Amino acid sequence: MMDRDLVLRQLQYSGMMETIKIRRNGYPIRHDFEPFVRRYRVLVNGIGPLHRIDVRSAAEQICKQVLGSNSEFQLGKTKVFLKEKHDLYLEQEYHRMLAFRATVIQKNVRGWLARRSFRKKKDAATVIQKHWRRYEQQKRYNQIVAGFCRLQAVLRSRQLVLHYQTLRHNIIQFQAACRGAIVRAKIRELKRKGEQRIVVAHEEPKEEEREDIKEEELGTTSSLTTHLFMMAIAMLYTQMRRMSFEVGQLFDFLPTDSRPETSTDNESTSSDIIPTTAQTSGTIDACDLEKYQFGKFAATYFQSQITATHSKKPLKSPLLSHEDPGTQLAAMAVWITILRFMGDLPDVKHGSNSGEIADKTPVMSRLFETLGRKYSHKDVEEAAHADEFDAVGRTLKKSMGKKLISMTLKRKSKLSAMSSSSSDHSSESTSSSNALMENRPMTSLDKLHYIIGMGILREELRDEIYCQLCKQLTSNPSRLSAARGWILLSLCVGCFAPSERFIKYLYCFIRERGPTGAGYSTYMEERLKRTELNGCRHQPPSYIELQNVLGLVEFFLLDQQLAKSKPTTRLRLLANKSKKPIVLAVTFMDGSVKTLCADSATTADELCSQLAQKVGLKEKFGFSLYIALFDKVSSLGSGSDHVMDAISQCEQYAKEQGRQERNAPWRLFFRKEIFTPWHDAKEDPVSTNLIYQQVVRGIKYGEYRCDKVIKRKVWKIFQLNIQVQEDDLAALAAQQYFVEEGPLDVNRLESQLHNYLPDFELNGKEMARERWIQSIMYHYRRKFGVNPPSPHHVKEEVVSFAKFKWPLLFSRFYEATKFSGPPLPRNDVIVAVNWTGIYVVDDQEHVLLEFSFPEITRVFHQKGPRPGFDTCTIKTVTGDEYSFQSPNAEDVKSLVSTFIDGLKQRSRYVVATKPQRGSDSTSLLDFECGDLLVLLNKTTGKDLLTEKFVKGECARTCLQGLIQTENVYVLPTLVKPNVNTLQLFSKGEQMALDIINNNQVVVIQSNGRPHTLEQFAAANFRAPARAPSTQRSLMTLRRRDVAPLPRWRFSREPLDVPLLKKLEGRDEQCRDAISMFVYVMKYMGDQPSRRSRLGTDLTDNIFKPAIAHEILRDELYCQLLRQVTMNPSMLSEERGWELIWLATGLFAPSTSLMKEVIQFFKSRPHPVAHDCLARIMKMNKGCSRKFPPHLVEVEAIQHKTTQIFHKVYFPDQSDEAIEVESSTRARDFCHRIAHRLALKKRDGFSLFVKIKEKGSPITDI
Repeated sequence: MMDRDLVLRQLQYSGMMETIKIRRNGYPIRHDFEPFVRRYRVLVNGIGPLHRIDVRSAAEQICKQVLGSNSEFQLGKTKVFLKEKHDLYLEQEYHRMLAFRATVIQKNVRGWLARRSFRKKKDAATVIQKHWRRYEQQKRYNQIVAGFCRLQAVLRSRQLVLHYQTLRHNIIQFQAACRGAIVRAKIRELKRKGEQRIVVAHEEPKEEEREDIKEEELGTTSSLTTHLFMMAIAMLYTQMRRMSFEVGQLFDFLPTDSRPETSTDNESTSSDIIPTTAQTSGTIDACDLEKYQFGKFAATYFQSQITATHSKKPLKSPLLSHEDPGTQLAAMAVWITILRFMGDLPDVKHGSNSGEIADKTPVMSRLFETLGRKYSHKDVEEAAHADEFDAVGRTLKKSMGKKLISMTLKRKSKLSAMSSSSSDHSSESTSSSNALMENRPMTSLDKLHYIIGMGILREELRDEIYCQLCKQLTSNPSRLSAARGWILLSLCVGCFAPSERFIKYLYCFIRERGPTGAGYSTYMEERLKRTELNGCRHQPPSYIELQNVLGLVEFFLLDQQLAKSKPTTRLRLLANKSKKPIVLAVTFMDGSVKTLCADSATTADELCSQLAQKVGLKEKFGFSLYIALFDKVSSLGSGSDHVMDAISQCEQYAKEQGRQERNAPWRLFFRKEIFTPWHDAKEDPVSTNLIYQQVVRGIKYGEYRCDKVIKRKVWKIFQLNIQVQEDDLAALAAQQYFVEEGPLDVNRLESQLHNYLPDFELNGKEMARERWIQSIMYHYRRKFGVNPPSPHHVKEEVVSFAKFKWPLLFSRFYEATKFSGPPLPRNDVIVAVNWTGIYVVDDQEHVLLEFSFPEITRVFHQKGPRPGFDTCTIKTVTGDEYSFQSPNAEDVKSLVSTFIDGLKQRSRYVVATKPQRGSDSTSLLDFECGDLLVLLNKTTGKDLLTEKFVKGECARTCLQGLIQTENVYVLPTLVKPNVNTLQLFSKGEQMALDIINNNQVVVIQSNGRPHTLEQFAAANFRAPARAPSTQRSLMTLRRRDVAPLPRWRFSREPLDVPLLKKLEGRDEQCRDAISMFVYVMKYMGDQPSRRSRLGTDLTDNIFKPAIAHEILRDELYCQLLRQVTMNPSMLSEERGWELIWLATGLFAPSTSLMKEVIQFFKSRPHPVAHDCLARIMKMNKGCSRKFPPHLVEVEAIQHKTTQIFHKVYFPDQSDEAIEVESSTRARDFCHRIAHRLALKKRDGFSLFVKIKEKGSPITDI
């Protein structure tokens, strides 16, 4: 406790109180003049820097103005003396003034920024107004032009209508006059002969007799009428049975009641039928189709004055114009086949080889052989002028047999065999334009497949086929022939649609001339709309489609016969005939069967959507339709593939196996085909249950096998802590028992054991049964003994196990052929895509190649020259490109892109493509190129699209900070990538640039085209030298009318004069410029050369003149940019970019050309263009090189790498590989070495070059 009085007394006795009073009355604060003025001169205006003023006077001025003239302060010789309160007041004023001045600065800066922003917005608004006003005037002008065009059209149409009405009125009057003259002539003739009186005399007694008979039979009228009506109905049915029999003979391959065979073994069938949900667009208005008459189309487009009515004669030429001779021959062959199918032309007789074994090769397989074959116009002329028929009219002559018979034959041996066997009957051998006119007759099904198959495979023949059918259905006198024609037309509209030129004419023809009484026209119109919506089929119709169409035709014939009957009788008789839809039975993996209504255009996607909606499946991705036949199973996927195509293929395969098409035992299944990498079994219970049922059934029947392998490669890739034990099968059996039975019962387990294990595990093994029971019981007690989970949770575990255990079995497979890329053991391969990546396997299921998704940087699809030859290219991080040719190339690209994009959106792992230097002030994370970075705070790759900075952690340094999104590349993976994957990204900046370029959008000019030197050439290029007019050769005469190519685009012709005008009058430089261009063409392969590209001979001759003469540098840049502009050769263009890359590391162009070069690089999508832009900007700031490129630089760019490492040796016998660039100087290299060695100071260090025993320093410039 302190005694206050005592302390005060002690201070008084010691003299401290006096000291305090003296200090308070004195000046305790002292400042030197210079620091005082330097700090507080901001308080007074007008005080300049210290070296320009008297500091004592300035100090006095500050004190008087701030503290006041009456304030207490003293000025010494070197210091100013202040009281403590005055010092505090000065400090407060100092801080207040600083804040005031900062506010003034901020105000002015903000005002300047606001004014600048306002000016920019004002300029932008002016530009928008300018373009809008131009657009508005252009739009108004277009409307005026369109209005005048419509006015002209209306005026012309009215003139034509007036002319037509006048002509029609005149014709009607002329017809009336003619008919009147004829009637008057007949009356005069009757009067002259007196026949009129005779007729009147005979009619009077007959009229009386008829009245008497009518009165006598009045009582029996009703019974007689009923009897006669029933007799008429019986005759009508007899006639209908005869016509139905004739139509049925046409389809003798169809059974009386054909349905697909479905298995019912232990399967519960659902009785409800799911209707088709796909609806076509609204009907076309009749007014819109009135002007699309088939006769008008025929008069416009038919050749050789061919009419639009029915004909039984072979065509001398196709109806429509075709340039390809093969298409013309095929059109004429289709015409003959249509005549035979409709019964308008008799079929061929059985020839001498009628006893041959029937060819089991499907028609489509033989038609595939016709694609790509070449024919000449001579073949068409011979086919057109050949004799049509012999005297009997049953067989064709052999004038064309040897010409076109190979169009549909699968093996050439058949041709030679036929020629030798028919030598004695050459006059009776068939042919027109294909093998269908052989000695052996063709069935109606083969004719259908041939006609429709031609339309499927040859797109240019579709309009021709429809025109031929419409021609044969126009004014056809035979009802049976017309019925067959409508059958064929209805099947065609279900397989392929005509072109836009003819489709409205076909709609009009079906609506106006089709059998509308039974709704058949509406049915055909709906089929055509569905085909137009879902695309062309790839296989001819199946037999269930034919049966459906045949029933409709019988319905149509019966409706025509009863058209004149009473309405009630007609409806009663037609009640037994109705339009039956095609019903498909689809089996689920849980044993249930759903039946769906389908049509010829139904796709796998439509059926999968209906099935998913019916069973409540939320996530339908990965579920697909499968079709099974015998021991073959094929996936239809869940895309745009037609279901009827697969059924038709099964029927054709059954035919190859010697069975009838109608007896093909195909079955449809709905099952899981592929997992997504982010699949979660907890999200959709319905999906989990279906996959679970699929897995347990697959294990039972041996589809999924638990190998006795401890580890699998797929788990090594994803570093998952999962071990495959030898008794996995027992664990799965225990899980299945728990789900299906619940509590453990040994007797029940023993009775159901055969449902849990494959047959090969139990058959013939007495002791195995007891061992399996003990193993299953052990796993059951271990997993479900204490706190058993729910059955659904167990199903989730089984599904997750199957996903990681059998990735290849849950894959989507595509047959393909390796088109280009590094060599593989086989070129005919199978590409398997699953949730782990892409696998390339052979037919023995050996993995030849595999890609994980992080290794893939780009996947793109290229359409082939004809269907089935599309190409899918996969580019990896290492720079390898593999191209596979497959009919499903677009599906492969779409599936892989979906997986990669989905993984990137969910990924938390990114790799650095550019180094980033961090600092404490900015909180940026410090990392190097190739470092693995982990995103924090639940940030994923999706956020990188919208955020500029994200928070992450560097896996190498374990430091956290902000990451600039433009410096990283998102890895498509959900788990941490392994070391091998990361090493692929640590090979340097060029790899990162390739990745960035593959994911960047190329910025091009506003007109949509890359920048060229066209405008620069117009002002700076010379005109080409003209050859003297006296020197004329055959070549110059031939090309005298050909305009010369512009000098700013690619050309294979050598230069006669340099490009630039500024070289005029410099003979030596002109010769060097022409010589440089010759060597440029030799390097690019546009001119033959004996020198190799691998050395530096060509590059030295290209760059040495430009290095020696600065005036040639622009010339060289113009030559190089010219040769890569519109270059048709990809290889030549690639080599041209190599030269540009080397040139940008040697020297920069002049200022006038620099702008053009920069725009050229910015607008080019080539991967090297981005690096060339960075190199030329760096070179523009420094000095030019003195020597041409080194061999290391040339080899680097030829191997598509821009990183060059040079080994440096140190005094301690160690060495390091340091990166060096084309523009790296000695001091830059020393700085990199010091940074690599973490030296604090590099003063005094220098580079030395040692040659043999001599070492010389490199000047530090």
